[in-house]
Amino acid sequence: MVSPILSLVPKIRETAIQFDRRALSSESTTLMVAFDEQFRQQLRELLIWRRDVRRFRTDPLPDGTLERLIDIACLSPSVGLSQPWRFVIVEDPVIRPLTLARPAH
Repeated sequence: MVSPILSLVPKIRETAIQFDRRALSSESTTLMVAFDEQFRQQLRELLIWRRDVRRFRTDPLPDGTLERLIDIACLSPSVGLSQPWRFVIVEDPVIRPLTLARPAH
């Protein structure tokens, strides 16, 4: 089963690319992005469905899933496109507790 958020990614990415193309070709700095009714409904259902997760599964993710999730996370807005987040992938179970104990910078 495809995660609801992953099913929205192609539409969001397509809209973002169209928006970027219009922004590059337009002299106007105010551009409106139009989402169709189906997309708005899917987004509403996703927001209703989403939950705060406090317990995590320990089984490995299918190949490519983590990379897709990081790509999605990088689409998040940030001030001045600074993207202040950092992603660290730790696969070694011996090292994992050490990374959690390390203070954030």
